[in-house]
Amino acid sequence: MAGFFMLLGDILDENNKVISTASEILCDLCRYGIYSTNLHVNKDSDRWSKQKISVFTDYLSMREGDYIFFFTNRKIYGVGKLVKVGDSCVHWAFKGANKPIAYSEKNITRTKLFNTILPDNRCVCFFKPLQYFKHAIDMDEALTSYPDSFKSLRVIEGRSFIKMDDEEATALFSVMSKRNSTDSESNEADWIPPVFDDSKHKLALKRIKANKSYYEFNTASFLSDFSVIDNDMISEEMAIEAALVECLNKNTNKILGEVSYVSHQVTASPAKPVGYMELMDVFGYTTSKFLIENAVPIQFSINQFFVAEVKRGTLYLEYSRKKEPKYVRDNKAAANQLMKYVDWIANNYASGKYPMVKGILVANDFDAKFIDYCRKLCVRNYNDGYRNPTPSIWNKIILLKYSFDGAHIKFKNVPLE
Repeated sequence: MAGFFMLLGDILDENNKVISTASEILCDLCRYGIYSTNLHVNKDSDRWSKQKISVFTDYLSMREGDYIFFFTNRKIYGVGKLVKVGDSCVHWAFKGANKPIAYSEKNITRTKLFNTILPDNRCVCFFKPLQYFKHAIDMDEALTSYPDSFKSLRVIEGRSFIKMDDEEATALFSVMSKRNSTDSESNEADWIPPVFDDSKHKLALKRIKANKSYYEFNTASFLSDFSVIDNDMISEEMAIEAALVECLNKNTNKILGEVSYVSHQVTASPAKPVGYMELMDVFGYTTSKFLIENAVPIQFSINQFFVAEVKRGTLYLEYSRKKEPKYVRDNKAAANQLMKYVDWIANNYASGKYPMVKGILVANDFDAKFIDYCRKLCVRNYNDGYRNPTPSIWNKIILLKYSFDGAHIKFKNVPLE
């Protein structure tokens, strides 16, 4: 199971006076099995910002059964599991929540999923306790227990929540379970986990069934505010990223087959300050059903990693000048950047096995010269085998052309041949 790591803090009023403490918020969220990020919208907003769409993309990657952990005051609490309310784990919180409009409490009263929703709670995910451990664990204890397993937790700075892959989420669950073993019974509890109350789940389900269109959370529900440029191009690159994550998570396009895990803005750098790290637009993997069915741990069941680099415009290399123009260098850089990520994954995730990696380049279109450039230069030479190694060539790059019709973003494979 993958997992989501939620950061909680005190809620302050305009005078910086505490209205609700993080501990109170934690208990309330866990009692009712709900979580919603506060997304403040300015009165003059006319479309969603890149940062807001990034949060929506995290929600779009959620799946039933994913773990939920909470972090406050240097300690980690949990654990819950995402559950479906109706057809999905995530829903818009009230009618119009998908629009970048500033609402007042009066505007949303009649259509919000349950009474405690506020205007800044645009979307809500639902979960149930798997087991709320009474002993929390310190962040340092978690990171030092299985240091090779933790990647996302080390770069959570500046995020309201972050997604963890299967190995990392399982490792964190394991650490928490061991911390709460019988050896810990003599220690003072960090908190008293609340009794789960499913009343808000039931109320939300009732309202979703009555007006499904109000609450259905998907990319199409928030893309209509973006402009169509040059027939089928979109004005915001992050929206393409969101649509690709949704497509892969729901397997609505047979780009890679059935995807086991997908996330976005994943680090691809050695340890250094977060602000200087490179981020892969989309990253994920597929697993072997045979190995999973035979109880092989997830980290040993992965058979394919993938990484996607997303560009809003057309990638073309045609030019008539004597000197190569900047746009040509930039477009080549997009392909080279993707290959840099392929190298990173091969070396840091796949033990140097290039056949386990696929690179995806997404753009509005590609000209013949760019396709030829990718076919000839987006390759890697490696030795296959150890005893009698065979020189081999990696060329698993996929070109995807996206199109936007004002509501939906669709993807089409562009052959390299």
